Amino acid sequence: MPRYEIVSGLDIGATKISLAALRREFGKDTLDFLGCHSVDCECLSATGAVLDLSRVADAVSTVLEKMQDAIKQNITTVFISAKGTHIISENVRGRINLLSRENEICAKDIASACQNAKASAITFEREPLLIAPENYIVDGQPAIKNPVGLSASRLEVDYLFVTALAPMINNLSKAVNMGGLEVEDVVLSNIAGSFSVLTSSEKDLGVTLIDIGSFVTEISIFTGGVIKYDKMLGCGSSDLEKALCSQLKIKRGSAAKIIKNYWKLSSCDYVNPEEDIFITEMSKPVPIKQRQLQAIIEPGLVELFGRIKDALQASEYAPMASCGIVLTGGISAVDGLAESAESVFNMPVKVGTIKPKFNNAVTALDGSSTVALGLALYGHNKKLSGAFRRRFSENVLKRTFQAAKDFLYDYF
Repeated sequence: MPRYEIVSGLDIGATKISLAALRREFGKDTLDFLGCHSVDCECLSATGAVLDLSRVADAVSTVLEKMQDAIKQNITTVFISAKGTHIISENVRGRINLLSRENEICAKDIASACQNAKASAITFEREPLLIAPENYIVDGQPAIKNPVGLSASRLEVDYLFVTALAPMINNLSKAVNMGGLEVEDVVLSNIAGSFSVLTSSEKDLGVTLIDIGSFVTEISIFTGGVIKYDKMLGCGSSDLEKALCSQLKIKRGSAAKIIKNYWKLSSCDYVNPEEDIFITEMSKPVPIKQRQLQAIIEPGLVELFGRIKDALQASEYAPMASCGIVLTGGISAVDGLAESAESVFNMPVKVGTIKPKFNNAVTALDGSSTVALGLALYGHNKKLSGAFRRRFSENVLKRTFQAAKDFLYDYF
């Protein structure tokens, strides 16, 4: 009988696929970090649609082969992320009347309230990625922490429902299956990322997690230990790359490297705006001043931050994020980005770093790999708690029912 198992997470982004793997020994809550590998591939559109099924499957197969060669072990199952503007969140209230005032609320009553809420939130073409309770109201009294065991005649529950288009999720799963892996679960991207870059105290006190991808920026607000708000914006680092492509007449891949390797924000005190930069990614490398690079890129960054700020101001939970903002994504490590964001959002901003402790040293991971690691950590936590039930099925109704069961396991 094996004494351990491999838990892995696969993050399929717009331009890159990352696979992270952990080893958990049965009977222990400690983990070994096995590694994280990535391959470049144009996988998803801004909406989250798979652009080319066979190309994505080949990329999954390639990154799987790289990982297995590195760790000398087979990987057969994986937790995958979901991201894109096809994912929407909405706040829904479910309510039930109990038969008599002497009735005590039980988990079955909460499940009934959840079922009542789902009737209006979930349609046939959509499936739930997340069902999170936000507020329990017992006989008109709000802010009840745990209603189980209380006597009441009426129970109301406010939920955050995050749903995705079922065909999009099915296509994503199909590409992973064709690449040689079985999908254990599909997880909202920032839920996964929160496992790798946020502490439990930050999620309790209130924190905003912003993942800036190539085409999609995801904003999530956590408070009271659970996610309260999630928003997908159809913008990201590709907007900055387009400006470079237009001005310097280069390909998008080269623009991404320039942003990562050469660009420094003008807000950095130590940056010399007259510094000459020789950009080798150009067909004819010529020197360009740092201030010229800033003038091309930074207007797009201002616009990106403006859209993020508008989305935050639209949420009633934004003022509760007392711990500030944590940034992840490929461009999060650009010099001065956090400081520039602080001046826009008027709150503390930091770049996300790996929080969990492992038995062994963790190789340096950039901001675009935190979701893959978070997926593996999410899977480990689910399996360790004994609450995990593989819910990915071809049947949408079965997946919806299992999501509700997972909710009961998580909270009761």
